[in-house]
Amino acid sequence: MVPICSPVIKDGAVAVSNGRILAVGSACMLEAQFIDAEIRHCHGVLLPGLVNAHIHLELSAFTDIAPPTSGQSFCDWIRSLLQVRQQGHIDPVELARVASETLQQQHATGVGLLLDIGNVLPSTSASLVTFLLELLGPTGKAEEQVLARLAALPDAVAATAHAPYSTTAGIMTALKHRADRLGHVFSLHVAESAEEIELLGSG
Repeated sequence: MVPICSPVIKDGAVAVSNGRILAVGSACMLEAQFIDAEIRHCHGVLLPGLVNAHIHLELSAFTDIAPPTSGQSFCDWIRSLLQVRQQGHIDPVELARVASETLQQQHATGVGLLLDIGNVLPSTSASLVTFLLELLGPTGKAEEQVLARLAALPDAVAATAHAPYSTTAGIMTALKHRADRLGHVFSLHVAESAEEIELLGSG
């Protein structure tokens, strides 16, 4: 048993009733506490569900895009991804199907909660997904457009910034203040590439 918040329990047990965890501890302790409980023995490691803190389900269908090569910058790779995405050669129904398939794969491998970052509001919601609308704009003109869109967003829609290299300070500040005010999660891409680290360090 790996509770995460406390040391590993070698001979651990979980007391469960109606789908809810009542207690976690050593097998002998729980057997004494829940005398009439049905006991199911199992072998392996038990730990809480994993959290995928940053996934882009809407990009699940673009797995055929090769990762950056040794001579290719991260920015060049991002441009190639955006070009393929903007061509729109993948049917929206297929995009939704692959995203749903990816979600099922995540759940099957132990992920119990996902933070899904996307540029388009999803048409459906899933109980194990928290969605953040990702906004970006590197110029003053783009900032005006993004702030206008942000002002029109319903409070129920959580929004966040993309990255320091793609989002003005004004957009990022507005998004962070909104997230704090509404109690939303705030996520950010940071230090993803050598180019971005150089930008942040030297301007």
